[in-house]
Amino acid sequence: MDDTRIMAREGVVLRMIIRPYSEDDFRGIVALVHSIQDTESWPIVYPGGWDKERIKQEFDPMKEYKDSLFLVSESQGIITGLIAGHDLEPFISNEMLHLTNKFKELGLTNSKFFYQRDIMIHKDFQRGFLGFRLFNELKKHAIEKGYNKLVTRAPPLNKRGIDFFVRVGYTEIFKDDNPKRVYFNMNL
Repeated sequence: MDDTRIMAREGVVLRMIIRPYSEDDFRGIVALVHSIQDTESWPIVYPGGWDKERIKQEFDPMKEYKDSLFLVSESQGIITGLIAGHDLEPFISNEMLHLTNKFKELGLTNSKFFYQRDIMIHKDFQRGFLGFRLFNELKKHAIEKGYNKLVTRAPPLNKRGIDFFVRVGYTEIFKDDNPKRVYFNMNL
């Protein structure tokens, strides 16, 4: 995929590319995370924020997960955003086992869920349409792979992220305290 679009930002025309992540993008991902981890849109959950090791821990499991998707957007060599997702089952069974009963209790085990793991937009590119473009690529991928629902989560303090999820069509399904997160789903 090479989704090239031209976007105007503050009178400057930028060429925006959405493409699959490669290992060469890691430095740009670190810069992206560091650009947002101290803003109100992404409260620091880990003391001192996410260092390189924590960032690797977030994305490394995806390599093994079914139907994983990891896209980046870039403009003029700068990673401006990312979206990542995969089948929900390995996330629950490998990383969040305590949620198994919660999904059963809510009757959510009869659906095929695609987990939107992350969406991050560089602070200089927020409040535009980039998040919507990345989200639409993930949604399209999930549909093509046969999923009928999306699920995602956000820290309750991430008001901007929660507002974004609601705008694209997610609805809140429950809150979890391990760690504190609000979970959302969407029918495809």
